[in-house]
Amino acid sequence: MPTRPLVTQPFHPAGELVLTEGRMEALSRLLFVVENQRDFAVVHGPPRIGKTRLLDELARQTTATRRPVVQLDAAGLSRAEWPAALLSACPGSAGGTNEWIQLEDLILGWGLAGGAGLWIVDHLDRAADDLIPAVMRLLQLLSRREVHGSLVVALDALEALGPLRPRVEWRIELQPWTPDETAAAIELCQNRQTDGGPQFSRPAMAAIYEIAGGCPATTIRVCELASLAAGLYGVTSIDAQLVHDASQPLSSRPRDWTTSDLGAMTVEHAMATLLRD
Repeated sequence: MPTRPLVTQPFHPAGELVLTEGRMEALSRLLFVVENQRDFAVVHGPPRIGKTRLLDELARQTTATRRPVVQLDAAGLSRAEWPAALLSACPGSAGGTNEWIQLEDLILGWGLAGGAGLWIVDHLDRAADDLIPAVMRLLQLLSRREVHGSLVVALDALEALGPLRPRVEWRIELQPWTPDETAAAIELCQNRQTDGGPQFSRPAMAAIYEIAGGCPATTIRVCELASLAAGLYGVTSIDAQLVHDASQPLSSRPRDWTTSDLGAMTVEHAMATLLRD
């Protein structure tokens, strides 16, 4: 039986950006784009690297400055759905027909009132259709001299931009965390916990990097598993062996699994396997 209760709070709040040094630099560059009303920036990097979390934080901080923010997830969108989806994401929009005309009027109105703000399109390369012509049309509206709006697009690879690629003014590439960044992120999350959670040793952090490969989402998932296992076993310090034991349901995946598959496995399923063993 455990000698201490199981961890009751997540290792890191779901959906919140872990501000490592590299992510802080990326966020600063994007905030510069918005502050200086640059037309077009792109965030790219492999799946589960933290692009959406970065854009969410950018939107949050931009909203705090009272600038308009329009945020749209393009995953699964068709060309026919794009205008209505974009319009419905606009603050204060009532929707309706003639979406492009409404969008143009809205953008112009915001521009004349001080700036058309920030427009975010996430997962552009996961749309159901090729949305590049539609994004190009939006960019043309935001690039008008009297509008002063910024468009930030996120996708896995720059090649998916096609003819839009020459228009990119700012390119932010997110890389996997290094071993040092992984350790710094784990320490940052540990320091924010209020329930006296178990502490990760340096060898444990190295083991987490070995398993997660610097993928932020998978790193947090492995930390959650190890924290739960520490509570189960009644220990206050997490070593490398406990990390490997706790993540065994993940690290024993078939060879053709990807890092995304690893990060997508639920903590509940992994812990059920651990308890069964």
